[in-house]
Amino acid sequence: MNETVKYWLVFIAVFVVIMVASVILKLAVGLITMIATVLILGFIGYQVYLAVKDKK
Repeated sequence: MNETVKYWLVFIAVFVVIMVASVILKLAVGLITMIATVLILGFIGYQVYLAVKDKK
């Protein structure tokens, strides 16, 4: 009985850790993607701004 409960607790703990890790990874990937998108858009916008400024 005790052995079975122990195995179940270990299994549940591992499952919870994996779930939490995957959620954190998803959030981190989303955050990194968002930051990268902002940086790329900012860079493109800056290049366009410079091009337009030089034309005037």
